Amino acid sequence: MKKFLFAIIATLLLLPSVAHAAKPKDKNGIPFKYDVRVGVSGVPFYTLLSNIDGYPVHAYESRLDGIYSEYHGDKYTTGNISAEFDFIFKDWFTLSLGASFQNTSFNVYDPQLGKTGRRNDAQFSLLPQARLFCVNSEYVRLYISMGLGLSIISEGVYPIFQIAPAGIEVGKKIYGFAEYGIGTHYIGGYIGVGYRF
Repeated sequence: MKKFLFAIIATLLLLPSVAHAAKPKDKNGIPFKYDVRVGVSGVPFYTLLSNIDGYPVHAYESRLDGIYSEYHGDKYTTGNISAEFDFIFKDWFTLSLGASFQNTSFNVYDPQLGKTGRRNDAQFSLLPQARLFCVNSEYVRLYISMGLGLSIISEGVYPIFQIAPAGIEVGKKIYGFAEYGIGTHYIGGYIGVGYRF
């Protein structure tokens, strides 16, 4: 009797997972319609550019201004912390709407007084992207992506573009991803986790 009762309970517990595994595919042959991803990526292009001496260029700055004006110490950045919501249209095509935030901080120095404070520069970006899958198996997917968007920083609003010539997702419903990107949004790697539903 105990074995029979155990078998019934085990069967009832396994039914939801069996039903979930048998989820029908839609007319496009894909079992999922949406995707949510969060991750962290490399340093934003404008942060790298601002580390170059003379940027932004002040055409009318005299030599004395250069000697006596404030300067900054080493910069530290969080990298881009991103969240994306994706629409899965086909098994080979996804449209992603992403938002990201990054903060750069550094000490500010006066030539006469020494350290005078600390400054934080925040950057908020919106980046829609098209993601094209060249391999789309059940557990491993390889893709490329490209996008155009806007980045809001203290100096104003700037256009951004991003190309990821190599990306991989590993997992089914919950997965990890990694990609290499080149562009003004970030340069370097982008890693994180995603959930498809």
